[in-house]
Amino acid sequence: MPNSIAYATLFQTALDEKITAQLASGALEANASMLKYNGGNTVKIPKVSTSGLGNYSKTTGFPAGSVTLEWEEKNLTQDRGREFTIDAMDNDESAFVDSASNVLGTFQKDHVVPEVDAYRFSKIYSSAVAGGKAVNSYTPAKSSIYSTLSDEIADIRDEVGDNVKLMVYMSGIAYKALKDSSEFEKKIDVANFDNGTIKTQVRAIDDVPIFRVPSDRFKTAYTFGDDGYAAAAGALQMNWIILADNAAIAIVKTDKIRIFDPATNQSADGWKIQMRKYHDLWLLDNKINTISISATPST
Repeated sequence: MPNSIAYATLFQTALDEKITAQLASGALEANASMLKYNGGNTVKIPKVSTSGLGNYSKTTGFPAGSVTLEWEEKNLTQDRGREFTIDAMDNDESAFVDSASNVLGTFQKDHVVPEVDAYRFSKIYSSAVAGGKAVNSYTPAKSSIYSTLSDEIADIRDEVGDNVKLMVYMSGIAYKALKDSSEFEKKIDVANFDNGTIKTQVRAIDDVPIFRVPSDRFKTAYTFGDDGYAAAAGALQMNWIILADNAAIAIVKTDKIRIFDPATNQSADGWKIQMRKYHDLWLLDNKINTISISATPST
């Protein structure tokens, strides 16, 4: 009998190796290690605060301070999946491997990756706005985009200092305007980006890496239904998101593939493949000041 568990493990390993590289938002998963997860749909995010410096006394010594560690519970809200059937008459066991690999690879590249990106970037937007962050309204133009982006990076630098790593996520539309600007070749550098998860060469402005995002994954709001996702009515096109590399946490807790061979499948004479993705993203409450968002005004 075909080993369905072995096939599932084989496909899962292959998809896991590809998805981080395919996701425009893959670097945001580097912060997931700070979470506590004990099963179910709940994770705990640490919130640490301390008292500031006080005056040292030659009589009493060090002033007493306090440390507060709280664990904020968050629920994973995105529980998504899909089932496919590959007909047994057209696929013997050896042909099934090739067919299933093509089906799952295409499904991930064309549907899973774009949806996860779209959810994550729109969640950053909605969380930042809910936290009181104003959105900068700007229509990308090659004559002004470099100075506009550079100024916003400088404003965030003034908030967080030079020791905090920043990242820029930019829509393809805005990136084209930047590429067409006269400053692009003169002032945009190539940088090596390595956060332990992603290692790649990217363009950088003021030593801040720029990650280009397909524009249809970079709107302010989406609906997620039974046939994928779509931009919500009234959604704006974001130009870029500037944020500290520790401002957001993206996580996938269940990414499971199950395979039933034709002898086991009760609903059809074929190989049944079930794929599930359980994921979410959170913006840390105390990192709102490390974010700047630009969006094209509504027309």
